[in-house]
Amino acid sequence: METIDLYINQIIESVKVLKKLDPKDKRAADVRQGLRRHIQYYTNHTPWIYSVKAKQHCESLGVDIDKLPKNKVGRIVGGTKSKPALLGEHTTPIIEFISLLISSPIGDIRSLLENYSPVCWVTREEDDVLNKNGFSRKRPNGWKECYESCGIKPIF
Repeated sequence: METIDLYINQIIESVKVLKKLDPKDKRAADVRQGLRRHIQYYTNHTPWIYSVKAKQHCESLGVDIDKLPKNKVGRIVGGTKSKPALLGEHTTPIIEFISLLISSPIGDIRSLLENYSPVCWVTREEDDVLNKNGFSRKRPNGWKECYESCGIKPIF
């Protein structure tokens, strides 16, 4: 069974509900939160990429970035429990992706998930630069252009 098959039905059903609910309805916020978690779980089972600086950080610690667990990396890569030195950054913010899912035909959801941009290991400093430049919830002109404008060099 493919990873996508574990999550596709929940994601489709959540999108169907969100298409029917008024965005101001409290239930819509609850459904969005559940959908966000399903997308996070899905992406935890897909290949990730990493920035040059994230790879260098891991190499300096003798850690293989390709073998990092996709959660709770604080003790492995340094930083603190609440602020690890590396974090998995959704190259397309989940909030932006949810909006795309809601505005798309239900029949396109599987393809959109299969083509969802990867999660990228970045350093805390790189994430701070993204946030400082207003890219925490949106990526105008796409994630690659935003990363480039922030000096983040992904390795595919």
